[in-house]
Amino acid sequence: MRRTASIVIIVSALVFGLAAPATAAGSPAPTPADGIGIRLLNIPVATQDDPRARSYVVDRVQPGATITRRVQVQNGTSAPQSVRLYAGGAEIQGGAFVGLDGATPDELTSWIAVAQPVLQLAPGASADVPVTIAVPADAAEGERYAAVWAEVGAPARGGD
Repeated sequence: MRRTASIVIIVSALVFGLAAPATAAGSPAPTPADGIGIRLLNIPVATQDDPRARSYVVDRVQPGATITRRVQVQNGTSAPQSVRLYAGGAEIQGGAFVGLDGATPDELTSWIAVAQPVLQLAPGASADVPVTIAVPADAAEGERYAAVWAEVGAPARGGD
């Protein structure tokens, strides 16, 4: 018997960095003036009018299904940056979407694969990266939350 229960998945694209301020945006936006930016690309036609779809992947997904979205990571700094992309757990706290500390895993993070986990971005450069969510066939019905993080380390100091 085929399961018809749906799973609601919410994934947000977020930035975490020590080197520069960062922004999270889903709608077309200019490269950040002085930081690392990340935004969702290829918003499904069915959700074009939903403002959440520009910042979050909000989907009802059947067990056993796979979806792929793309994020664009932008380097708005004047220096080359090594950017690490990874999925981290998230939850709803007080009605707000909150990413958990660092790479804290949750059930949804084990379903997420980032095609390029490390990017080397020149100043002003950007890269589009596929993010795939593969829901296990035996997944229970319910909502899941995670974030895709773009993390930069502290810049290297001259002479070190």
